[in-house]
Amino acid sequence: MRSLKILRLTSSSSSIGNVPKKVTGKGGDKGFWPLEHLRSNNLTKYSIQLSLYTYILERNYGLDMEESALVVCHPVQDKYQMIRTKYMKDDVEMMLNYRLLGLYKKGVLDMPDDIASNTNIDWEMVS
Repeated sequence: MRSLKILRLTSSSSSIGNVPKKVTGKGGDKGFWPLEHLRSNNLTKYSIQLSLYTYILERNYGLDMEESALVVCHPVQDKYQMIRTKYMKDDVEMMLNYRLLGLYKKGVLDMPDDIASNTNIDWEMVS
């Protein structure tokens, strides 16, 4: 599970609290809510990581990123391998919003009135 830490999958982490169990089904292990639709593998982990960097560059610095890729350089290979990754903006926003709601719930941040009165938020799912 170490390779999926960015997806908040380790229940031993002190910042997580009660996390739903990993979903296992046809096609292999999946992530936890709110990213339970993602496969549990290194490509997903690094794609989310690169998507988060892209999100930060676009939102905070106004840069327009066209694409991102993983480059594998291994000493036993003659050539590098480039793997293009998909921009997972919706998943990044969902992950960041989940974290933000968790900070509101724990009282780390003052909760805005519109969030506190929102009846669509399932606070039982937020840790």
